[in-house]
Amino acid sequence: MDDGSGNLKIATDGYGSSESISVTSSLANPSGSTGFDTLPTTDNGFDIAGTINNNVAVGSGLTLTGSSGQPEEGLSLAISQTTTGSYGSITLVDVASEGSSILLNLQSILKGITDPLSGPIYHSTDSLNQNIRMLNERIREYEERLEVRRELLISQFLKADEALKLLNIAQTSLGSQLNTLSNLD
Repeated sequence: MDDGSGNLKIATDGYGSSESISVTSSLANPSGSTGFDTLPTTDNGFDIAGTINNNVAVGSGLTLTGSSGQPEEGLSLAISQTTTGSYGSITLVDVASEGSSILLNLQSILKGITDPLSGPIYHSTDSLNQNIRMLNERIREYEERLEVRRELLISQFLKADEALKLLNIAQTSLGSQLNTLSNLD
């Protein structure tokens, strides 16, 4: 791309002081050429700069973060502009009293949600624990009934086994008697 003075303009997609670019031409820079020479041309990017609530903020690439020790410490703003200039202002609301700050209201809501004795998470957990206890009780009852049924089936099996043994003895005895009767003829 032409830089406006007839020279070739090269840019990176990255932003910030951590970005750098180095270009070297295989030809010397005669008048009317690309603007690059056989010696490397190197340039570094710049970090965004600005203030939050009139306090100097720390810039890194296109992210502006509240400075350490300032009321806005840790607040980060992602700026989508890539050219220099003023793009508005950021002002923090005084958080001295609840209701005057979205953050305090959010904190209050989160505290209510996570309250270990009365919050909805507690009630949901307690309800799940009650369901688990109830299901465990039903499982125990089913296991007891299954044990009674198992004992009944074992008893019936033993009786059937005994009956089969007696039937086998009766069959042997009957067979012996039939042999004796058939020998009498």
